[in-house]
Amino acid sequence: KSAKLKAVAQNLKFKCIVLYIDFNLSSLVYN
Repeated sequence: KSAKLKAVAQNLKFKCIVLYIDFNLSSLVYN
């Protein structure tokens, strides 16, 4: 159960990082 929770947490962290990078790249492109 805890392994599943850890996997979910890592997945969320990965998505947050991707969104953060995507946001920064788009702001760089538009500025």
